[in-house]
Order: sequence, then C-alpha cells, then structure tokens
Amino acid sequence: MTGVEMIAQERERQISAEGYSAQHAHTDGSLALAAACYCVPAPIYTIEFCGDGDTHEVWPWDADEEEKIYACDEIRRLTIAGALIAAEIDRLIRARELSI
Repeated sequence: MTGVEMIAQERERQISAEGYSAQHAHTDGSLALAAACYCVPAPIYTIEFCGDGDTHEVWPWDADEEEKIYACDEIRRLTIAGALIAAEIDRLIRARELSI
C-alpha cells in the first residue's frame, strides 16, 4: 500500500468505526494540532509560543487519547496524522460551502 492509500484507509476507519465524519466538527483547529502531535518523532506535551516564557499544552484532547500516539510505530503515526489533516481539510471545505 502507498502512503496515500494508507491515509485514505485510516480516514475511512475514522468515519466508519469511530463516527468521525465531516459532521463531527472540531472547529477549534484541534484536528490540525493533533495531526502535528502525531507527526513528531518524540512526545511533546507542552510548547513555548512566541518566546513568551510560558509553556502551553499542545495535545488538544483528553490525556488518555494522547497516550495512543506513541503506542504505534512511525508509519502508523504519520498515517493517522495524514487522516486527521484530511479530516480538517474536509471540515474547512464543508464550512466554506455552507457559508456560500
């Protein structure tokens, strides 16, 4: 399977097995943020933004969900990240179409 095929299969799994369709909207950017967390090779829990000295939580959802990230290998993490990005793109397209 190619990477694109793996991402498409994972996106379909997210929809069919977990119910995360386009109607399951995360309008706060959390899909993209979660995808970014899945992309990094080591856990990141907090990050400093704009050099303000304060750290901020990065993972946008429940802590038990975050633990799943590093329970799988790099290819699986990137596959999930790609599917989350596809979900965010679909959400943005749907929002644009609804506002036209």
